Amino acid sequence: MRSNNLKLVVAIALVIGSIAPVYAAKRGGGSGNANQAAMMKAQQMIQQYKAEADKANAELAKMRTENEDLAKQNEKLEKKLKKKQKELNYTSGSLDNYKEGYEKLTDRLVATQEKMQELIGKFRATIKTLRQTEVEKNTALNDLDNTEDKLLVCANNNVKLYDTNLELLSQYEEKGVWSALKQQEPITQLSQVQIENMIQQYRDIIDELKVEVVAQHEQ
Repeated sequence: MRSNNLKLVVAIALVIGSIAPVYAAKRGGGSGNANQAAMMKAQQMIQQYKAEADKANAELAKMRTENEDLAKQNEKLEKKLKKKQKELNYTSGSLDNYKEGYEKLTDRLVATQEKMQELIGKFRATIKTLRQTEVEKNTALNDLDNTEDKLLVCANNNVKLYDTNLELLSQYEEKGVWSALKQQEPITQLSQVQIENMIQQYRDIIDELKVEVVAQHEQ
């Protein structure tokens, strides 16, 4: 750009230099002052164009510097943009991973809650069964206590009956009932052996009843 401006200034100077003698000749040979004035004007124009050219070159250099600065800033911005884009992609990926992990955790939590509710239901059913079993157990224990009491009463009564029966047999024997039966054998058609067997059978029955009731009470 600066080279083009210099060429333009030189061209203008040459044109002015060629025009000045012609213009002086047409004026009938003019004086040297006129030529000098024209040359000075041309030099002023050259200096003006040169100053404008220098100014333009300075502005151009400034613009190049600014352009380079802008290019550097643009490069930095692009790097930052790429970095932010990577961070954004990473954040997006992390967010997706977090969402996936959260969904899995939520599913596990729901499954755990369902399992917990199921276990709570079974626990309540077990408690209910235990309470019912406890009631039945207490009822059975009460029944057992009542039965034991009854058996104990029966056993005591049986012992009393046993003693009473033995006493009655003894009394009959002492009164001679069995002897009378033995003497009246033709009438009763009972032999002495049969009568003795009957007595022993009564004793065995009494003993058997006593042992059986007592054995049940002991169990």
